[in-house]
Amino acid sequence: MIDTTQKNLYLKLHELDFNGKAGKKLQQLGYRKQYDGRWSKAVSPGWDGPWIHQHRAMSRRRMCDLWHQTFFTITGQTPTYCKDCWKVVVNIPTVEKLFQLYEVQKKLNHTCKCGLELRPTDSRKYGGYFYNDSKEEGLDCLEKVKPVIQSEIGSDVDVFLKCACSEYEIANGPPEDYVAPPEQLLLESMFEKHIVPNTVSFEQSLDDIAYTMLKWIHHAAEHGDLTYMKFTDGVDILPQMKKYQRENNENGKDST
Repeated sequence: MIDTTQKNLYLKLHELDFNGKAGKKLQQLGYRKQYDGRWSKAVSPGWDGPWIHQHRAMSRRRMCDLWHQTFFTITGQTPTYCKDCWKVVVNIPTVEKLFQLYEVQKKLNHTCKCGLELRPTDSRKYGGYFYNDSKEEGLDCLEKVKPVIQSEIGSDVDVFLKCACSEYEIANGPPEDYVAPPEQLLLESMFEKHIVPNTVSFEQSLDDIAYTMLKWIHHAAEHGDLTYMKFTDGVDILPQMKKYQRENNENGKDST
């Protein structure tokens, strides 16, 4: 209950008013108020995405929907929760090598994904990620996976460690160096209190994987990556137009 006789009630109400701070934007993101007063969202399985996930583990990364998709979308601030997320990044130049990375990730027992880079802030076509919950774990992962990737895919494949999501770094600088102001820490505690996090782990079926791989091949064809024809028996899957040119007759003159 709220004590309405306290000094500066107006300021106290503002401190408690999570609905006013985030309610309308939460609604726009698909959240609804539950009967217990907390906000929740019905999460649809991500079957239509560009990524294939492997070796999913119970970890803090399952909170991405709350901190990246919701908190950062609303506030533009780098969540302190995400500063412990470290990713080994694999830059992949062709769809042929993307399929090779998929096979490598199958063998490496580590939470990971690979697929299409579709963000407007990223010039790469393809990428792969191995997820870790600390910088030290990330460095260990880098030492483990980099030699395997460069041996089986190519010595020119760029493999490196980065902190958290690129969107954070673009907005606020390196996440490891980001210092949250006190008001952000207060708002983060309100998000934790008032929002039900998504804890359902979506597992991709063979149908989902096949659908995504076809998306990879179509994307490669549409963007001039001819290595996709390795998977089509050399057939160009894009529509081909009939080509016309002037034909010469026996005397070497153009026919009419």
